[in-house]
Amino acid sequence: MPKRFTDTEKWKKPAFRKKSLKCKCFWFYLLDNCNHAGMWEVDFELASFCIGETLDSKYIAESLKDKIVVLDNGKKWFIPDFIDFQYGNLSKECKPHKPVIELLNKYNLMKGFAKGIKRVKEQVKEKDKEQDKSKVISNPPFVNLSIEEKKILVDKFGKDTIMLYIDKINDWILANGKKPYKDYAATLRNWLRKDNIKEKVKVFQAPVVKKPEEKVFQGSKIKDLTKNIG
Repeated sequence: MPKRFTDTEKWKKPAFRKKSLKCKCFWFYLLDNCNHAGMWEVDFELASFCIGETLDSKYIAESLKDKIVVLDNGKKWFIPDFIDFQYGNLSKECKPHKPVIELLNKYNLMKGFAKGIKRVKEQVKEKDKEQDKSKVISNPPFVNLSIEEKKILVDKFGKDTIMLYIDKINDWILANGKKPYKDYAATLRNWLRKDNIKEKVKVFQAPVVKKPEEKVFQGSKIKDLTKNIG
């Protein structure tokens, strides 16, 4: 039995809430019974039997006109949002995507799905990666550093210097046809050392200590005034 993602936010959307009970039930039926490419062989007799209510095909089609595309003179319905939500970016390199792409091409529907939204699992994984400090930062076309590695190098040598040497290493690899290095942080340090690039000197600034204000007691003031009068 295939498992599919579902949008739990649909209940908060006014457009969905305003649909009739029959229409909502049919929408769930449609999402569960369409094929892997979001296409449904129109069969309202079976749909009515499964839902337990008589469905008016014209009424349903009108209610969902912004959600479906009618194919084969009404014999098939296509749900464009199904592709974006279930698959995201379709790729010919991905085996599960190939039969989907073939069906979409058959009906000239592939246009617009080359750049879909990322699927839910991919979004969660990317969010987790962004929070991970060991995430690799790409400095195309070759240099890769973790967030922590780049931060340490920038703190020691300055951002402009590090970015300059990243470009130098990328250009050198391209020009000489060399294989990329295994450890780019170590490579950067070696290049900086060979060029006699020194670490930034950190100037320690001692905190300014304010002298405590001299407190003059009222009694001493009166005594001094008495001396002056005498």
